[in-house]
Amino acid sequence: MTLTHLVFCLCGIVYVSEALLLPPSPNKFEPALHETLRQAGFREHHSVQDRRLDVSVGQSAGWMVVDMEEGTFSDSVVYNMGNGNLQSRPPITLPRAQLRVVVSMHFPRANHYTLLEELASMSRDVHVVIHCARWDDTFATTYRDARWTVVIESSEVQYFKGTENVKYLTHIALFWDQLAPLNAFIVDDVKDGPPGHELHMIHPEYRSLSRTLRDMMTASTPPNFMYVLDRGDFHQNISRDPNHQMVGGNLANVTAWTNSMDIRCHFDKMSNPMYENDTWQYWLENTLLGERQGYIPRVVSPQSCASFVVSADRLREVLPAGEAFGRILERSQHTNCQDHGARFEVTWPFLLSTCDAEALFENDCVVDTGSCGMVGHHNHFLENASEYIHCA
Repeated sequence: MTLTHLVFCLCGIVYVSEALLLPPSPNKFEPALHETLRQAGFREHHSVQDRRLDVSVGQSAGWMVVDMEEGTFSDSVVYNMGNGNLQSRPPITLPRAQLRVVVSMHFPRANHYTLLEELASMSRDVHVVIHCARWDDTFATTYRDARWTVVIESSEVQYFKGTENVKYLTHIALFWDQLAPLNAFIVDDVKDGPPGHELHMIHPEYRSLSRTLRDMMTASTPPNFMYVLDRGDFHQNISRDPNHQMVGGNLANVTAWTNSMDIRCHFDKMSNPMYENDTWQYWLENTLLGERQGYIPRVVSPQSCASFVVSADRLREVLPAGEAFGRILERSQHTNCQDHGARFEVTWPFLLSTCDAEALFENDCVVDTGSCGMVGHHNHFLENASEYIHCA
């Protein structure tokens, strides 16, 4: 048993000592980070600590939270209380926003994040949260007044296995009561990246994406779920029917699709065997959709590399509470698939959409898209890249 598991009980309430609640170094880079931030004019924020937890303490991970606009930083610990319940101590409070842009960054890879800077400066209604595992010292000076919250997660603890899906689901579960009316979930290299790096999105300039997100936020009817598209790679007609898929407008056996998904899992009979219930179909129906409420699409046409917007209303419509998203994250760990994020990448619409979509650009379901719509056809994506989504 580790120190983070030591608790004592009194009158049915579990208390966590202050020393265990806030370990002196939740992140191994913390002492140097604190000094770097102080030298840049940041001040340490101390909040009133709530020591009471109503269930036994499970896994924990240290977070360092930097409010770039306010010029403050603080340490917090995120506890996995079990059954999907994630709690932070001290609690983390995010600024109010109409549009919250959640960025799965992992390791910073660009010298200047022009897209995120543009988003944070366009309106007081927009707030950016960057989840990363390593600090970049240039953040402290380059983006000193940006409307950003930077979360540096402990690099010593592998909290959950996965890629951007871990950061997306953790954010939803932990900040369930602080969701913005519209939430964008994007990966860090949608535009920025080192020379030669393949971009996840095609835009003639970063302002085209920031303008698209702004237009979604200010639309007469903002979307409930909508992709913000990528470099033009789409999967048409992915069906929940285990007996067939649509390929080029024709029915095809599902084996072709599931085999291509399982390649990314790197299953091996000797070194990495596939569990009996570790198929893509079982994962879809049980891991992802086991608690899903309302109409589930029978067929979707997702983009590769998951970047999308979803409303708080839709999140609360498809699942009853933030803990349900945490339970998806927990269930996703019960697999030998080496690429935990691969299955999420093309199945978000089954969870977050309520519309059938046999062709991505032909989806005119206003329940999903509101007063926004995709321009042209998927074959026209490159020529329409500067405005591939129009909102009224």
